This record gives sequence, C-alpha cells and structure tokens, in this order.
Amino acid sequence: MRILFITEDLSEPFDEGIKKSALNIAMALAEKNDVMAICKFGVPSGILPFTVKRVDTNRLMLDME
Repeated sequence: MRILFITEDLSEPFDEGIKKSALNIAMALAEKNDVMAICKFGVPSGILPFTVKRVDTNRLMLDME
C-alpha cells in the first residue's frame, strides 16, 4: 500500500515528543508499506527507510497561492 504521511517537523535530532511520535509512526508504517512523508521543517539524513520531502507552507500546512 502507498501511504502519504504528513507531519510538521521531521528534523533531527528526534528529541521532542511530537517528533519522536511522528518518526515512530512513519517507521512502523514503512515496515510493510511504501511510505512518503512530507513536512514543513527539516529533512532528515538518508538513514530513514522512507522518502521525506520538505514543503513550503504555513504552520497549518496550507498554501494559499
């Protein structure tokens, strides 16, 4: 299954609760699925088993242009 995972921040280090939770959910999904994550802040190094793209949006993940 192909999954698009949307989160605000996937920047390293993964030291805060929301970043740890987002990373753990995406990692669990990526075990048996094709996962692509999009985020507003940061793009982690290539150590993750899924693709991460940074998008330029506001804090609500909306682009009004």
